[in-house]
Amino acid sequence: MGADAHWTEGRPLNTLRTAFWSLVVPLKPLSLAKSRLSPTAGDTLRRRLALAFAEDTVAAALACSAVRDVVVVTDDAPAGAALAALGARIAPDTPAAGLNARWRTGRARSGRCVPAPPSRH
Repeated sequence: MGADAHWTEGRPLNTLRTAFWSLVVPLKPLSLAKSRLSPTAGDTLRRRLALAFAEDTVAAALACSAVRDVVVVTDDAPAGAALAALGARIAPDTPAAGLNARWRTGRARSGRCVPAPPSRH
């Protein structure tokens, strides 16, 4: 994290006044991720690839000066732990009803950390 970040409740959040975006990353369980690769890649490789994509996404988002925080919606405990270590906040995938439900959960959870855009004076 850059000099413009601080740690809040164990998580780095961007403190730049221009940082007002929250990014929601919906993540299905790694055992189900990248299923189209099943014919050519084993389960271990698919899980590792899906986690690598998620880690790269979270790290890039947190490095962006316009992103205040990242909320990952998942019930995958190992993925959640790895992404929390990077600075993402983890929200449970409830009710586990697919992509749109994950997005709605993340959006509701991120609302707590999204400040109002800077006022115009």
